[in-house]
Amino acid sequence: MIHDDLTVENKIELEYYFPPFYRRVLANVLDAILFILAFVGLFIGVRGIITSTPEYKAKINALVDLKIESCLYIPVPTSENGLNFINNIISYLQDDDKFPPASPTEIIDVVSVLNDSGNFGDQSKINGAEAAIKGFLTYCEEVCSEADYANILTDYESFMLSDELTNESGIHYFVKDEEEKIIINPEDPAPRKILYYTEGLAPYLDDHAQGFLITAVPGYYDFTRYLNNMLWIEIPVAYSIAGLFVYLLPLFIFRRGRMTFGKALYRIGLVDSNYFSPRFGRTMARFAIFYFGVLLLSILTLGIPLFVSFSLMAFSKKRQGFADYMLGLIEVDGYRTKIFMSRDEIILKGINTHSKAPDFKVREKL
Repeated sequence: MIHDDLTVENKIELEYYFPPFYRRVLANVLDAILFILAFVGLFIGVRGIITSTPEYKAKINALVDLKIESCLYIPVPTSENGLNFINNIISYLQDDDKFPPASPTEIIDVVSVLNDSGNFGDQSKINGAEAAIKGFLTYCEEVCSEADYANILTDYESFMLSDELTNESGIHYFVKDEEEKIIINPEDPAPRKILYYTEGLAPYLDDHAQGFLITAVPGYYDFTRYLNNMLWIEIPVAYSIAGLFVYLLPLFIFRRGRMTFGKALYRIGLVDSNYFSPRFGRTMARFAIFYFGVLLLSILTLGIPLFVSFSLMAFSKKRQGFADYMLGLIEVDGYRTKIFMSRDEIILKGINTHSKAPDFKVREKL
């Protein structure tokens, strides 16, 4: 006679292991590299879209025209435009109808051009700088308010006639002539001619004139602010979309263990507090904490959230990053043990579910 009240108890143990620390670091480094590549590619794409809009083109062209008319900038010198010769540069600065650069990016400040000692001697640098200053002052007289122009002239005279621009005997490098114009002192007090340029003319153009271009010339500040604002749109948009591609999309490709591309390569998966692969809700919560609390916040805090998250991963008891620590998730070694999606999957694998519940453990690999 066969009795059917026989019971069988099976105890099932699934052992998970912490992945080696170096593999976790390599996986994160790979994800970071993918993120940087995605960010650069998206930034180029987003910038290409923005710079192709009619409004952006109008603003950048207006800014270039303003820079050229100020006589502080010229088109990049080439053999075609002839601006690699000092006489042509001076003629260009004195011309009322200046030709535009080949593209908005092909302009350069006059001082940078004159500093090229290979093409220009000391006297050429002096002549070019004097032409630029004269053109700048004339331009400011035309476009600036009377008060701003008066301030520009006062600053110009104060700097050029200051006691800093003197020789050892106290003789000034620059003086006023009979027409009250500032000229190089006829006594030629500088020990070397180049000092008129390096200590007087070039610093005025680089520091004083450039400063007044921003603060006193109408339109310049508004144009540059618009272009800078566009840059602050391009960077966050590219950064945010790159984060979605690298840290969210793979979670739905590698559902078992919710792995990114780097974690999938090194077989490092996630398990929840029940030691199953995280469900959709917890996966999205983890991504939201990482995306907004770590990735995006790091832009504004010089990477502090990333440093905190890495420190938790390296030194906390369960080796959890910030998002995993908040949600009770653990990274495990997918090489050693399969990560199950749910108890139903265990049933399908033929495990006797009438026995005691599986005894899941997490062990750190020694």
